[in-house]
Amino acid sequence: MGLKDFFSSEGRAARSLQKHIARARNKDAQHVDRQVSLDVLREAAHDGNEEAMSGLLGRFTIRYDKSIEDEEEKEFVAEELIQLGAKILPELQKHLRSAESISWGLKVLQEIAHKDKDATWPILQDLCERNDNTYTRDPSKKMQLLHYLGEQDHPRCGDALIPYLEDIDEGVRFVAVEGLVKHKR
Repeated sequence: MGLKDFFSSEGRAARSLQKHIARARNKDAQHVDRQVSLDVLREAAHDGNEEAMSGLLGRFTIRYDKSIEDEEEKEFVAEELIQLGAKILPELQKHLRSAESISWGLKVLQEIAHKDKDATWPILQDLCERNDNTYTRDPSKKMQLLHYLGEQDHPRCGDALIPYLEDIDEGVRFVAVEGLVKHKR
């Protein structure tokens, strides 16, 4: 980035966006300041900015001490991402791959899946492959995925649960059985 790029309007806009992404993910920032940044990211995301979409998804990765405000902010972000529809799917897939907790991302995916189940299945298949039935130190992400698969009415979701019956973790096996019962298998 040269000096000319630093002072260009594109450079200033990129730095501003980065500032808002950082503030949206800062659990020590004031709620009002974080909300302003979330509003800026929402506008940029609706304009098709993938970095802003990723910044909004990043809000799901922090836990704010004031649980009511934390929940409200996450609900706001989820609603905005759902409005984006299928164009959020590439960024959502990246988020689901890397996040430690995927429950909020799966909620967004579920709402988008109501409109287009076939578009969302490759994301679920990718998650299953990345979180297979091999040993993991912390199976919480895998268990969130299995809970989600168990609640869906898509026939592929029931089939995806079967390999987890051989998981080394008893809790994972239990969730898989629970999901298969819901799928009547």
